[in-house]
Amino acid sequence: MAARDWSAVAADLEALPNDVISFVGVTDPFGDYSKPMLDRTFPDLVARYKEHHIVESARWNGGSRHHRYYARRASKFVHVYLAGRPSDYSEAWLSLAQTLAKRHSIRGIGGFSENAYRKQLAIPGAHLFLAETGAEIVAGQIWIVSESGAYSHATASSERGYAVRASYALYAAAIDHLSRTVPFLDLGASPDQGHGSGLEAFKAGWATTTRPVFLCGRILNEPAYSALSARVPPDVRYFPRYRAAEER
Repeated sequence: MAARDWSAVAADLEALPNDVISFVGVTDPFGDYSKPMLDRTFPDLVARYKEHHIVESARWNGGSRHHRYYARRASKFVHVYLAGRPSDYSEAWLSLAQTLAKRHSIRGIGGFSENAYRKQLAIPGAHLFLAETGAEIVAGQIWIVSESGAYSHATASSERGYAVRASYALYAAAIDHLSRTVPFLDLGASPDQGHGSGLEAFKAGWATTTRPVFLCGRILNEPAYSALSARVPPDVRYFPRYRAAEER
């Protein structure tokens, strides 16, 4: 959660209407909070979740030797630029996102709808970097930039973009541009962190360090929560408990 004042989060949660049963969120790696503060704010769940790959702008040197090589190679095929108005490129982005979803079998809640992407491209702080070959947009990356840093939100390529490894040129150009204006950039983690995946190695090759994020949860309406969780076996460790069956 990119909260401006972490000491006020507990009060914000308590002020939510009674029909909000529970809250789950992942902390901002750049947030000004302590573990005791999280424990007080989220008495029902605080768990170290993942290590996010971080670029410290002051230490940015273009990435690993491997990544610099492929970024230079990809730059021979694509031109990367920052879109002036991200929302003007909604159709181009949606086409790239469709290829991403197809290649990785992303469905349901794990993916974003077209309407969600359109809204994301229109929010303040949204930056869209595009890689183009000829007149064809072959890759794109959405970043969300705030006072605390820049957050890599989503990256997608067309089949042509995958063929020329456009993502290397895209990341290199985006990080180089954003590192001039913000102190930190969050590249996120990978779904299967710790198992040596290609995405994990790709993000690690750009990063200068890592920072942890915490999975936090809080029950806001105890009677409703208990009623919804009544059929869940007591040994199931999941939050919120009433959604455990959906994830099986």
